[in-house]
Amino acid sequence: VKKNECLGIVGPNGSGKTTLLNMITSFRRNLTLSLKLHNNYSKDHIVSFLKYFKLYHCEYIKSSKLSNNTKQKLNLSMGLCNYPCYDTIILDEPSFNVDNKTKNEIWEIINEMKVNKTTIISTNSLEEAIQLCDRICILINGKLKCIGTIEEITNKYNQHYILKVNTN
Repeated sequence: VKKNECLGIVGPNGSGKTTLLNMITSFRRNLTLSLKLHNNYSKDHIVSFLKYFKLYHCEYIKSSKLSNNTKQKLNLSMGLCNYPCYDTIILDEPSFNVDNKTKNEIWEIINEMKVNKTTIISTNSLEEAIQLCDRICILINGKLKCIGTIEEITNKYNQHYILKVNTN
């Protein structure tokens, strides 16, 4: 991965994307959907963070009571809460199982936060990779099949078929 680039790891479910991210990070993410206040964050900082992620309305709601869309945004916010402190952002299927409105909100947040950061995103959505990533690699059954920009991969692997239909 190049410095300040966003690399997408694209593949179907079970292709090894999360396993690869776990190998990169050397730890498994805690997927608990709760935001813990750290001593080094002021209440004002937490409030502004919740507003930025459009989560302020659910500050006192148990995460188990939140919609899937809100849980996914909460998960993303937890992963990015310390992002200014790091040069690298790693996200595992950040817009998985959300509606289009929430997906677009998540993509907007990622596009803003990935500036001047090295970012790795796993996804099974080529649309997501095209929207967010500078380059993608395609992973199938744990094997890297190709890597490059969307344009490079399209030019190399896209095959055109012409179907002629006679209506005599």
